[in-house]
Amino acid sequence: MDHIIFLDCDGVLNNAVTSEVVKATGFIGADNHNLLQLYRLVNLTGAQIVLSSTWQNDPGMLKYLKKKMKRYQLEIIDTTHEHDIFRGATIKGYIEAHGIMHYVILDDYHFEDFDTMGLLPHFVQTDYYKGLTTDDVRKAVEVLKIT
Repeated sequence: MDHIIFLDCDGVLNNAVTSEVVKATGFIGADNHNLLQLYRLVNLTGAQIVLSSTWQNDPGMLKYLKKKMKRYQLEIIDTTHEHDIFRGATIKGYIEAHGIMHYVILDDYHFEDFDTMGLLPHFVQTDYYKGLTTDDVRKAVEVLKIT
């Protein structure tokens, strides 16, 4: 694993006006515009996706997401196996266990332990109302040190 995107979903792959509802769960799904931005990021960097979202704990949402991402030639290679609210500690543990050097964290929420785990230089905070944007992609490319 050379370059990794730790991916949250709500507020990253969807936004305040996303209207798609996942039939299996009743939750808001992914927005095509935001998925297109993720596709751009992966194509620009060659980064692989590790799901850090709580969607990984809902079989219906995970199945939906994998199917939806496949339409954009995107694949989740792993999950962080998150089961608590300490997302920073979970991501840090994953990084250490897999020897990851280059990574970006895409999330709309600034978890408190991003600070204590030293993850802030790798964090690109999206706006929940917009989801992943072109500007966020530019910042993520910079974080991944791809020129």
